[in-house]
Amino acid sequence: MQESETFTLSIPSSWNREVEKIDASMETMPMLQREVGCDPMKPFHASTQTETTMEERLSARGILISKETIDMILEGIEDASRMNKYFEKLEAFRKTEKLQLVLIKRIQLESNEKLPIVGIKCGRNGRIALLLGHSQHETWCFHTGKIIIFHKNHTTNIPLASCPTQLVFAPQQQVN
Repeated sequence: MQESETFTLSIPSSWNREVEKIDASMETMPMLQREVGCDPMKPFHASTQTETTMEERLSARGILISKETIDMILEGIEDASRMNKYFEKLEAFRKTEKLQLVLIKRIQLESNEKLPIVGIKCGRNGRIALLLGHSQHETWCFHTGKIIIFHKNHTTNIPLASCPTQLVFAPQQQVN
């Protein structure tokens, strides 16, 4: 046997090393707090010079209503009160006799028709006649009227040379 010399070699481990740590800190300024009230932002308003004069024109001062307009308003109120009497009678009939109004025909007038409806009459066999004209007349007036007769799908226009006042179906279905 031979004897040999042995050496002990020690290799320091890299993973088990102690790391030196340095504690460092930084000092900041202390935080300042201040409570300050603030007003809300005012909305942006754009205005023009004409708006103020426009508002002045909208006032009711200096507005005159013509006599014809007042007469038309009063006539409309009177017509409504007259029609209200009929609806009150209809309501009484509806309660006692179970009477109901039923739409039998819807009539479309021409859009260029400027005369108001003065009267409506229903005849036999589904005939409907409309009297168009003006209801108020002077001693000498220039109003002209018109009669429109609806029967099935046929429409007849009859122009009148004078003021219409009444519309009546005769026994043989003529219009008088």
